[in-house]
Amino acid sequence: MLAAARYGYAARFGSASGMPEADAIVKYDLQAGNSRTHLHGKGRYSGEAVFTPRDGATAEDDGWIGFYVFDNNTGSSEFVLVASHDFEAAPVGRVILPQRVPFRFHGAWISGEQMATQRRSGARCRVFARPQSPVG
Repeated sequence: MLAAARYGYAARFGSASGMPEADAIVKYDLQAGNSRTHLHGKGRYSGEAVFTPRDGATAEDDGWIGFYVFDNNTGSSEFVLVASHDFEAAPVGRVILPQRVPFRFHGAWISGEQMATQRRSGARCRVFARPQSPVG
């Protein structure tokens, strides 16, 4: 039987445009009954976020939250990484992408070990190691 989760993460959809534009990611503490919000900034929108645990993590929220952000001001997309324990702070990492990532693009963390067990399909992919510590 699985233990009850203490933390949950969700995109906050509040755009006046009627489009599926999340202006923030919210971290819910289901035990304490409160939440913390990571705002993307004016004209910046994301989809859903994915939690990636730190190697050797001892706490449920010891890791990073990753998500794609579209910047409507510049027309560019980026991958953003936020430290879960310092959720309202600036991102610990940002990767500016060469093209826009569409809304509703989903992902999941898959470790190198999990990738190694997958059947080869001829498609090329790159496996990146999970971050050991926050990067600036």
